Amino acid sequence: MAIKFSQLPQISTISSTSLIPLVEIGISSNVLGVVTGTTLNTFVSTTVSPSILSLQTQINSTNSNAANLTTSVNSLISGQAAASSQIGTLQSQVGALQTNTASIGGNVTTLFSYVAGANAAIVTANTSMKNYVDASDTAITNAWTANAASQQSQIALRAPLASPTFTGTVVLPTVTAGGSIIPNANVTYNLGSAAGWWNTIYGKAVQAQYADLAEMYLADAEYPVGTVLMIGGEKEVTACQFGSRAIGPVSEFPSYLMNSELAGGTKVALKGRVPVKVVGTVKKGQNLIAGNNGCATVSVYHSTEVFAIALESSDDTGEKLIEALVL
Repeated sequence: MAIKFSQLPQISTISSTSLIPLVEIGISSNVLGVVTGTTLNTFVSTTVSPSILSLQTQINSTNSNAANLTTSVNSLISGQAAASSQIGTLQSQVGALQTNTASIGGNVTTLFSYVAGANAAIVTANTSMKNYVDASDTAITNAWTANAASQQSQIALRAPLASPTFTGTVVLPTVTAGGSIIPNANVTYNLGSAAGWWNTIYGKAVQAQYADLAEMYLADAEYPVGTVLMIGGEKEVTACQFGSRAIGPVSEFPSYLMNSELAGGTKVALKGRVPVKVVGTVKKGQNLIAGNNGCATVSVYHSTEVFAIALESSDDTGEKLIEALVL
C-alpha cells in the first residue's frame, strides 16, 4: 500500500511524535531498506529521528565552530591592528634613534675639536707657566744675591744651632768662642786660601807641615824649585856661579815665609830641609857649595863656602834634585 505525503498531517516541526499516525502502515521491503511490515512509528523512532538529532548536533557544532572562528578572526584582526601600531611605534623609535645617532656623531666631532683645542691651550699654558717659573727663579736668585749681606747679618740674631753648616760666602760679625773650634777630619780643611789670607793670627803653633824658613827676594828671572841663588844680577838675587857665596835654593812650600808681601818676589830657603839642584855624584852627608848655572856641587875639603849638607846619595852625574839641609 502506497501513502502520499500530502495525506499526512500538516505540522510545522518534524518529530517522532508528529510522524506517527494512529494507524500502522506497512512498508514494502524495498522502501528505505526496512523490514516489510515495520510500522511508521518504529521507522521514525529508530531511523529518522536519530538522524535528525545527529544532524541538529552537527549544525549546532558547526554554529559553535563558526562563532569560535569569528572570535579568532576578530582577535587576529585586533592583533594585526595592535601589531601594526607597534610596528609604527618601532619605526618611529628607529627614526628617533637614527636622529640621535646623527646628533651623537656631531657631538663626538665637536668633542674631538674641543679636546684638540683644549690640548693646545694646555700646551700654551704649560709653556707660559714654565717661562713664568724660569723668570721667577731668576728673579728669586737675583733677589737673594742682592740681599745676601742683609740675610747673612741676621744669622747673628738667631739662636745658634748645635751643628751649623754654612755654604758659599757668609759674612759674620765678631765671633767670641767659648770652646774649641775643631774640624771633623784631620788635615782636610783650610783656614783661608792662597788668594784669601787672614791678617794677624794670635796663637801658638805646635807643628808645621813644611820644613824650611824662607824669605822673599827680587830675582832677575823666574827660577824653578831647587835652583841655588846668590846675591847679584840686575835685581837682588840671581843663579849662583862657582866660587860665589850661595844664600839658598828656591823654596816651593816654606813652613814660614818672611817678607811675604814683596810683590814679584822669589821664595829663597835660608834654613831647613828643602830640595836642592845638584850636579855630579853626591853622597849623603857631603857639604854642598855653589856650582855653575844655579846648581850646587860637592865642596872641596875645608871649603868655607858651604851652605848645605846632602841628606841623600846619588850616582847620577847630571843635574837632579836631592834633599839637603840648608845651614
